[in-house]
Amino acid sequence: MKVVFPIAGRGSRFQKVAHLRPEFALPKPLIEVAGKPMVAWAIETIQRMVYFDPKDCIFVCLQEQEDQNQISKKLREIIGSEIAVCFTPEVTEGAACTALLTKPLIDTEEDVLFMDCDHFILCEKFKQAREQALKGEIAGLIPTIESTNPAFSYSQTDERGQVIRTAEKELISTHASVGIYYFTQGRDFVWAAEQMIKKNLRHGSNQEFYMCPAYNELLAAGKRVKTVPAEVWLTLGTPEDLDVFAKSEYAIKYR
Repeated sequence: MKVVFPIAGRGSRFQKVAHLRPEFALPKPLIEVAGKPMVAWAIETIQRMVYFDPKDCIFVCLQEQEDQNQISKKLREIIGSEIAVCFTPEVTEGAACTALLTKPLIDTEEDVLFMDCDHFILCEKFKQAREQALKGEIAGLIPTIESTNPAFSYSQTDERGQVIRTAEKELISTHASVGIYYFTQGRDFVWAAEQMIKKNLRHGSNQEFYMCPAYNELLAAGKRVKTVPAEVWLTLGTPEDLDVFAKSEYAIKYR
């Protein structure tokens, strides 16, 4: 299984306060959270969900992060020397565009999981759900929590728990994505994301191409997608979130 981290953003919410907290001047994945880099928490989140080899990690970073901070060297020091690191010269038009930069590495029948680096998640049911998906029954999995926050991505499900529609920043259900997107075959994601972009299906105030709406292309093609309920989700997306997480029972337990 390939694991892709589209981390080619500028982390502006941290950069804005870096003059007060110099540690926030680093690229967001390298910022220390409760004793270890944020990206290490993300890797461990996935390792608790399912076995994977860290050498199968792929990171998409901004070129300026490499030029200013040697991010590829530091990621390899944290995770391992065999990871793949790709670069983009500019911030892309959305997470789906960033993820598609890995197309040469994921456009295959191998499964792929995409994850943001700024979340702490516990999702014990994912392992079994993936095993079922790999039998050919399911094309995609979306770990979710219950929420009514309109800033999230949502999946509407039928009475069998199968996804019938996904939406970005639109409260079509209470099944909110936790920032993990799984495709049983990487080529399915590539096709779906390219279809979405071809149709110019942008969302949000910034009119970007997001990950979750790409599943709608698979659904329209007759493929099956399911949600997987997560037990715990905590965001690390802002300086305030980091401070809250650092004092949480999970930071203490998994430190």
